[in-house]
Amino acid sequence: MSEFPRNDLETAMLQAADDPVARPDFYAALLQARIYVIGDVSADLPDGEFRISEGDTISLANFEFEDGQPYIPFFTSLEALNEAVSGETPYLSIGTRELLDSTRGNFLVLNPGQDIAKEFTPAEITHLLDGTPISGTGEYQLDKGVAVQISPPEDEPVELIDALTRLFSRHGAIKRAFYAQMLVETQDKPLSLVIALDTDGGMDRLIREMQMVIPDTAPEDLPVDIVVLGDANSLVDQYFRTVNIAPFYERSWGQRLRGFFVKS
Repeated sequence: MSEFPRNDLETAMLQAADDPVARPDFYAALLQARIYVIGDVSADLPDGEFRISEGDTISLANFEFEDGQPYIPFFTSLEALNEAVSGETPYLSIGTRELLDSTRGNFLVLNPGQDIAKEFTPAEITHLLDGTPISGTGEYQLDKGVAVQISPPEDEPVELIDALTRLFSRHGAIKRAFYAQMLVETQDKPLSLVIALDTDGGMDRLIREMQMVIPDTAPEDLPVDIVVLGDANSLVDQYFRTVNIAPFYERSWGQRLRGFFVKS
């Protein structure tokens, strides 16, 4: 297997594999990149570089997962593609965004057969292209009239807080960030973790990046609610106004603050 990384996109992919906070940058670079796919165009076109016109049909190769689910492979470099096949294979170079948009509803895998690979589900692809939340992630329903309480969590979500602290330090919009847990009296385990943000606005991009970081750093099977403070009628706002809890992140120095209570 050839040396990895071989280009800037693969460098970003390597960093993202080791650090969840690097994943938003990797996804942004991926959407701007040109990648390689196994396939050809059903048109009489010359060898070498050419432009695909409206009406041309692209035939893409499909691989299969062990359970028989098909997926479309795509690659960060020609070397990665060549290592996934044997013999002469037709291939195309295409923009990632165009590929994902034209294959919506399919599973795709970036660099199958390489030491570092990434599966993309249809929901993830929709999230990347449209910025919509991944359906079914972090969702729960409560019956009408159920009493909900907020309190400091018993177990500190260390990995999540460390990742969010480093993410927030790269964005000027976050003034302070807090965390707590949401509880229902009739349940033994917390309903969710709450990340409460005191901001200057302009949160759309940051919330999308948080949704990329949280799934791999939050405690298993525990949803995470993102709440932007500022609604005086909100249960979360009322909690943080009345309870003397220190933020885990504060913009003035951009580092983690330990402990729940502010010392005078």
